[in-house]
Amino acid sequence: MIKIEKDISQVPDSLQIPFIEFFSDGIPSPPSTTHQRRLELIKNEGYIDEQVYNSRYKQSDTKKALENIYKNLCFRRYAISNWLSNLIKEIAS
Repeated sequence: MIKIEKDISQVPDSLQIPFIEFFSDGIPSPPSTTHQRRLELIKNEGYIDEQVYNSRYKQSDTKKALENIYKNLCFRRYAISNWLSNLIKEIAS
């Protein structure tokens, strides 16, 4: 197994929390909808494997960020699931 060093400091715009401080030109739609879905997942205390939630993480900037983090290695469902779980926990705390 290859150890992968991850830099998760750059959050894709489509996953960014919809606060004006992150978007000087106004908050676009994907972050607002993603935030709503994120709050639903936090309330559920776990990931819900349904299209309405999965589609939030298929935005092109999110895919690119995941490819950069995992360098196209171990880019399977469990890797994405772990990354999303950690992201949700960070946001919730």
